[in-house]
Amino acid sequence: MDKTIGKVTTRQESILEGGHHIISAVRLANGLERLLSGTILYRAADGWRPLPVNYTTEKPAAILLDPVVAQTSGAVAAAAIHGAIRNNKVVFANGAPATTNVADDLRTAGIYLLGDPLPSAEAPVIVTNTGDHSVSVGEALALSFLVAPQNEETITYQWYSNTSASASGGTAIEGATGENYTVDTATAGTRYFYCVATSHLNNTEASVTSAVSTVTIAA
Repeated sequence: MDKTIGKVTTRQESILEGGHHIISAVRLANGLERLLSGTILYRAADGWRPLPVNYTTEKPAAILLDPVVAQTSGAVAAAAIHGAIRNNKVVFANGAPATTNVADDLRTAGIYLLGDPLPSAEAPVIVTNTGDHSVSVGEALALSFLVAPQNEETITYQWYSNTSASASGGTAIEGATGENYTVDTATAGTRYFYCVATSHLNNTEASVTSAVSTVTIAA
């Protein structure tokens, strides 16, 4: 005797490519609006939300099939939870395209992107690292941290000062956003600096941190 144990709903949209695709009715978090069809969603504690461009731990699991215009309150939307989708139809909430990183995560959820996704930023390669320095009060001193992009990324720099010999937890130095930083040597003492260089590509970023530079300023 045959027995029906469940039901699979299928739907084919212009966003999808060929065959049938499993969709699901997902309950959106409240307060969302102006979402494009193709928006990548993840399941949050308060409902489904669009995946941030620079996500870290959130895992994408669905692709929104219809646009959301009005602000959501208890709204249910159709989303693809399995199948092959054209890469150029998949976007983040701000309209940024999907990249290789999110394509890999989507695949683990059973959603496969057709066509090559745009590359994600890779951490730049260190060319010249910082070093330790000893100078006298008033003596000129410039620290350098030079990196090279791995692909076509744009590189930005930010220097930090710290109260200990650590390359984390420091204070960003206002205006110190180049590969070189001129240290203020007007006062004697020991000071610590480091720099973070960040690659930017297709709305993704990846960073590398310099070694700590210990600067000793003698009276």
